Amino acid sequence: MLLDESVALADVAARIAGGATTAGGGDDITTPARGDAALPQDVRDAFALRAAPRDRKGPVLLTGATGFVGAYILVRLLERGERVLALVRTVRESDGRARLELVLGEYCLRGVFADQGGWDRVSLLPGDLALPNLGLSEVDYARAGTAAAIIHAGALVNHALPYSALRGPNILGSISLLRIVAYAAHTIPLTYVSTLSILDGAQDDGPPGDAYGATKWAAEQAVREAHALGAATCVVRLGMVGWSRDSGAPNRSDWLHHLTAGIFAMGHAPVVPPTAGVSLLPVECAADAVVRAHAALGGGGVEG
Repeated sequence: MLLDESVALADVAARIAGGATTAGGGDDITTPARGDAALPQDVRDAFALRAAPRDRKGPVLLTGATGFVGAYILVRLLERGERVLALVRTVRESDGRARLELVLGEYCLRGVFADQGGWDRVSLLPGDLALPNLGLSEVDYARAGTAAAIIHAGALVNHALPYSALRGPNILGSISLLRIVAYAAHTIPLTYVSTLSILDGAQDDGPPGDAYGATKWAAEQAVREAHALGAATCVVRLGMVGWSRDSGAPNRSDWLHHLTAGIFAMGHAPVVPPTAGVSLLPVECAADAVVRAHAALGGGGVEG
């Protein structure tokens, strides 16, 4: 598990001993999450004024393509015949290409990526979800606005970092994408990939008690508000995503993978009740669910 470098291990131990349950040093999460859940006024106004036609000829703007689920979504989109514009957290496009190639190889997807047209049908946008305007140049920001649809699968997934560290990529990045949708000259359907963890400990339809879940909850509320204002949006909540059913490729950054690898390395496993279990969704099924929702929403970047 990755910990916030500003948090000392002694503080973590003290919090565990004291029974603290809120990630991020005990900071109040509910108040900022509720405040962040609302769209900025300019985005609301843009949605209220727009009446744009739909353009089915542009690419699909995909965030999170270098993540576990996102890489499989990318391949599924190519199998549907779509072109993809992938936002990758990098400064130079060449670095983004190298990073995506590495991820595709790690998840045993490089072959199908090449078979489906690969780089002939995938373009990169070097940027950062946490930065204003997604960290895009003026030219690339305009390119993002030409998308026929958006699948927002990118997020900083970390259950140890505080709310303030997760707010930028998980909430502000989502709002930046909604701003693109609001100001576009055509209708851009947006599929938002959320998580079932927003239900953990949530009360009165509010955010859950952990920072990661709270940021995903706030972003989801912004997407729902955009939908109420007329935007074509949908939310797909995923549970725990497991290994590939085809290749067995794991998500190497996931805690369950580390736990399983540790059990094999040590030759010992923890004692758990016979009724204990973990529900896992194969990553292919997760990607299929997202792409089906995208298609049902009317998204598509197929030419013609």
